[in-house]
Amino acid sequence: MTRPTPVEAEAAPTEPGSPGPGPAGRDRESITQQSLAVLSRFGLLLLFLVLVAYFSVERPDSFATLGNASSILSAQSVTVIAGLGILLTLILGEFDLSVAANLSLANVFVVTLPERQGVPVWLSIVIAVAISAGVGLINGLVVVWLQVNAFVATLGMATALGGMSQLYLGGTDQYVAPTSLTALTRTEWLRLPLSVFYALAIAVILHTVLQYTAVGRRMNAVGGNIRAARLAGIPADRYRVAAFTAGGLLAGIAGVVLGATLGAATSAGNPALLLPIFAAALLGSTTITPGRFNVPGLLVGALFLAVAVSGLQQMGVAAWIQPTFNGTALVVAVAFSGWASRARVAHARRRQLEAIANQGAATATRT
Repeated sequence: MTRPTPVEAEAAPTEPGSPGPGPAGRDRESITQQSLAVLSRFGLLLLFLVLVAYFSVERPDSFATLGNASSILSAQSVTVIAGLGILLTLILGEFDLSVAANLSLANVFVVTLPERQGVPVWLSIVIAVAISAGVGLINGLVVVWLQVNAFVATLGMATALGGMSQLYLGGTDQYVAPTSLTALTRTEWLRLPLSVFYALAIAVILHTVLQYTAVGRRMNAVGGNIRAARLAGIPADRYRVAAFTAGGLLAGIAGVVLGATLGAATSAGNPALLLPIFAAALLGSTTITPGRFNVPGLLVGALFLAVAVSGLQQMGVAAWIQPTFNGTALVVAVAFSGWASRARVAHARRRQLEAIANQGAATATRT
């Protein structure tokens, strides 16, 4: 009995109907891997489009309208802007749980300063955003210099800010925003409120910085391996403090947008924004660039959550669906993000082992 040649052995499948290790099998495996990669990158976006199509067919008179689309986009402007803020800290492997309380504080100051102190609207905006940026700076210094765990530090800050908001308001939420402030977000352009374009502009700027500048590359390096980043000469601690500060600044902008949109100062209920903000950011890490926090993914995640909740409510589901859906999405997002990270590391390790094996085979053939 003659043995098959190496070429025949490679071409022959090991089992009937099995693709085997031959070129055809490798092609099928490559196609499968490519399909899975596309699905992991754009699966959430496809699901979002499916939901839009389904609710549009089921509720054409209420869901598939420009007014509903404008309402969803306007409501998500605050979530997106605040989410972009926590995205900076998440990239570095940190958490900022004070974001909702911080934007609530900015909301309080931007609405009440003109009425209580006679401050011009433009100056009240500057003061509110500066206070929120200062809160972010304090968070960064406590985490980096005092080496307090970010979870503990920002959770304590959130509790303190909530008390400060209630103290400043004096137990009343009766302050109404001046017309010059509400006009900043309620004025429409291209039949959409200006708040939508604020969020989109910030998203484009932040995506450009993170994707195409040295700052973005260094931030990803710090988040990936802080020790290696330090050995490479990257001032990791400065980037961490700067990320908390910039996140606080964006939380302040979100608070200004919230105050202008609501037209009132309120400290009650805004902590409930924390869950959808984190859900959007974490859910966004499962799409476009799976396993990594990214701006386009955050936009898709925020819109997916908003469309799903809005559609289900219009289908007659009770109000409890919103917190339930957001909480479930958050857990799924964290689980999937962890799986994607592990899969990416395993794939890279497998490719490295294959390259080593091929190099060894080539060396053996030459000898």
